[in-house]
Order: sequence, then C-alpha cells, then structure tokens
Amino acid sequence: MRPIVIPFHKFLVSPFFKQVSVTRSPPVPSVLVTVLIFAPLFGAIIERVLMRRLSDAPLVAKLVVTIGLMVALMGLAVTVWNPNVARSIPTFYGTDGFTIGSTCVPWFRFITSVTGLLRAVIIRIVLYRTRLGVAMRAVVDQRELAALNGARPGLTSSFAWGLGTSMEPLESVRTGRIVTTNPELDF
Repeated sequence: MRPIVIPFHKFLVSPFFKQVSVTRSPPVPSVLVTVLIFAPLFGAIIERVLMRRLSDAPLVAKLVVTIGLMVALMGLAVTVWNPNVARSIPTFYGTDGFTIGSTCVPWFRFITSVTGLLRAVIIRIVLYRTRLGVAMRAVVDQRELAALNGARPGLTSSFAWGLGTSMEPLESVRTGRIVTTNPELDF
C-alpha cells in the first residue's frame, strides 16, 4: 500500500500568496481571479509538470522536490517584495465588533472563524460525499487500483492540487490580519 503524501501545496503556495496579500492589499475582483483562475491553474501545472513525473519515484524524492519548490517560491516572493519592510492588512470593518458577555469580538475575528469553519465543512463534504472526493482519496491510496475502477488519476490529482492551491489565497487573505510579516520577528 502506498503511503499517503502530505498535501505539500499548502506549504508550497501559501508563503507566496501570503506575501501577495500582505504587500498589495488587493481589491476583491483580483482576489477572485486569483482564487478561481490563477491558483487552480498553478496547482494543476505543478501536478502535471512536476508531481505526475514523480508518481513512481520513492517518497523521499517527492519530499525533496516539493520542499525545493517551496524554497523556490519563497525565494521568488523575497525577490519580488522586500522582506525588510513591515506590512499589515487592514481589518474587515475596522475595529468594530459585537459583545458576548463581557468580551468584545471584532468582526474580522468573527469573519475569520466563520470562513475557516465553512471551508472545513465544504472540503469535508467534497471529500466524503462526492464521487470526485472518493476518487481523490482512492488515487492517494492506490493510484493503479483507482484507475482500474474507472477513476482518472491524472485528472483527479490535477483537481486536488488545483483545489489545494485555490484554498491558499483564501487562507492568506483570511489570516492576513492575524499573521503579518514583521522584519523584527523574522517572519
């Protein structure tokens, strides 16, 4: 049985999109284009160009390639954006919020929590209640057996990488206010 590979697209793409969202404070249409078009294509290209060629390689080779890709993307982000400049993202609805008992909950924290939970529920539904989710899990466990049962491993892997990389810009925007880059803290 083939070991389950950790979803490295989170570590590969997140630093790059985090830097984009922190440095630019992008408008909503560009975020939607990034999340819905650019990021899934980027993930599918990574799967098609790099990971598909490594499908029969040892697990160590897959790990080395994905870590190398992560370092390359982080290097690209550092090259494009000066890491010695402190950056922050304005919060949703400023500092306004609501009160629960004696605790004031800012809107940006509430929105961050709700969108995180919503994303987790949607991914759970996709993975366990749809044919595509079952195929994705089958391809991870036994690629050849999944193909014998009618799944399309290449297309399924491309979709999984696209889904993972499309979640990262959302995560960067969602947690951008909570986790900011600061040169004094070496982030």
